Amino acid sequence: MSRQRRRDTVPELALRKALHRRGLRFRVDHPLPDLRRRRADVLFTRAHIAVF
Repeated sequence: MSRQRRRDTVPELALRKALHRRGLRFRVDHPLPDLRRRRADVLFTRAHIAVF
């Protein structure tokens, strides 16, 4: 498990690039407000949507 990347994997970068191209704004590798030990790969704070 230690060899797996925590962030910036190829699929994650592709998703972030597509979302950014559409003009969507999001946070990357951000802790969830209620669960500090969990981190979302992509977090839309205003819409309350987290992508893991």
